[in-house]
Amino acid sequence: MRILGIMDSHLSSAALIEDGVILAAVREEMLTREKGHATFPRSSIAHVLEATGTAGTQVDHVAFGIQADLFNTPEYQGGEVGWKRDGIATVSRLLPRRVLRSGWVRDNWVASVGQQRRRETLKEQGEFLRGLGLDLGHIHFMEHHPCHAATAAYLHPLAGKEDLLIFVCDGYGDGQAGGIWVIRDGEMSRIQTVSFADSMGAIYSRVTRRLGMKPWEHEYKVMGLAPYGKDARAEALLVELRTLYGVVDGRLTNRTRLTGTPLEAELGRRIEGYRFDHVAWALQRLLEECMTAWVSHHVAATGIRHLGLAGGVFLNVKANQAIADLPEVDDLFIMPPAGDDSASIGAALSLWASLRGDQAAWTEATPLQTLFLGPVAEQDLEAGLAMAREAGLQIQEPDDIDKAVAELLAQGHIVARCTGKAEFGPRALGHRSILCPAHDLEAARRLNHQIKQRDFWMPFAATVLDTHAERYLMNPKGLGAAWMILTTHVTDEGRSVLAAAMHPADATTRPQVLTAAAEPGYHALLSHYASLTGRGAILNTSFNKHGEPIVGTSCDAISTLLRTGLRHLALGPYLIQKG
Repeated sequence: MRILGIMDSHLSSAALIEDGVILAAVREEMLTREKGHATFPRSSIAHVLEATGTAGTQVDHVAFGIQADLFNTPEYQGGEVGWKRDGIATVSRLLPRRVLRSGWVRDNWVASVGQQRRRETLKEQGEFLRGLGLDLGHIHFMEHHPCHAATAAYLHPLAGKEDLLIFVCDGYGDGQAGGIWVIRDGEMSRIQTVSFADSMGAIYSRVTRRLGMKPWEHEYKVMGLAPYGKDARAEALLVELRTLYGVVDGRLTNRTRLTGTPLEAELGRRIEGYRFDHVAWALQRLLEECMTAWVSHHVAATGIRHLGLAGGVFLNVKANQAIADLPEVDDLFIMPPAGDDSASIGAALSLWASLRGDQAAWTEATPLQTLFLGPVAEQDLEAGLAMAREAGLQIQEPDDIDKAVAELLAQGHIVARCTGKAEFGPRALGHRSILCPAHDLEAARRLNHQIKQRDFWMPFAATVLDTHAERYLMNPKGLGAAWMILTTHVTDEGRSVLAAAMHPADATTRPQVLTAAAEPGYHALLSHYASLTGRGAILNTSFNKHGEPIVGTSCDAISTLLRTGLRHLALGPYLIQKG
């Protein structure tokens, strides 16, 4: 059974799964080169079909990762369209009029992503899908948060083997902001829904905007700033924020009951007069307190100690660390692209499980194996090489490109790597990465100033060889750390080796613990680097200029090389350098 998953909203994307296994997935922004692309993902849909050699007629079903797209007008505003919803109903309806009247669309979505362009109507989307040979009679609109839950449940390493407790928390989707699911004896049931009015994601995003950053995009900057702000003033602000939001009887609770513009105004009054780093610390601390209290309550109530997390709030790696550190949590799987981009995967998985039936789905569930699901760099390699020649770049073809890169890194150079299939989601895991010696603070400063051009307070992440992980990382529970979705504290030796790839204010790092099975070439590169230097870790950041999507193709890689201070690029088997 092949199912095409589509997320036609924030961070639009497409994915194709077969019998519960992900064959391909890509975010629209990688293909269009438009950061945060938020319209119907035509390019992504076409790509996942072409990349897998799938004709539209071979797709059994299409699943959308959201039921109500507020921008598809006039059909949605009219209240009815003729496509299936939830695989059963033939009539769809808008969100309640009160949500529209609340100003949420204007204040949250339009302001956050600059959504001024005309949206495609459902009719236009349908014509596009029909043109690809897809059967419009097999289109399903899935409820948003069960799509998130499906990614944390069916891709969990313990799926079908243990009872699981699944938490979903984000800003908004289909009138809600999250929920909790229990999986026992092959049956998955929702035990709690988080209302839109109680959205922790909305609280965090509105404060992000009050700090002069982009909501729904720059929350990670607030998280990165937070460790610098702890002092008595920040703690006083935290006391203030606790009066607004907390956990009451196991439920995330917005005590003000305000939403939209009134909520932001109230938050603005509370944080007025506080230094920006105080605000960041207090907000981050509030999030960590609420997430750990929420989780602890329901672990105690259910007795289930194996957790799965999904939804945009769980992109907050420091909150994830706080949950992982809870003594009552035995195991933790976080969907690595936890945000709405993964709702395309979740929609396809959710529909697949529904059609298969619970018992069969759990028997056939396949844990997440890889995120290398996107465009192949080598597909346009000749075009990229032609760009390089025209620009006068030096092109070499070493006998072993990975050893050549390791040797450059051992000499203190910064090297970008673009090879094979691109990663799905916001994390670079070695295929679309910029690599730098992780111990070298001066090299990291050059990287930030000349290439990445990020905010000065933001830390870099690290790739750590599995053979060295215990030496550098504090991970007493041995939790999986392959996806850069969880921070850990570092050991004394780690502080030296990871000096440029950890947060200087709290000595944590966001690691990718690398095995040879996960990526043999990258593992060989880092192993050779370790043999040359004695250091089994490297600084790894995404291959893009700040404000741009991660590169997808060879031509994207050459373009970024030419427009930044990068000097060395490993492009497939070639080493490309500036003179």
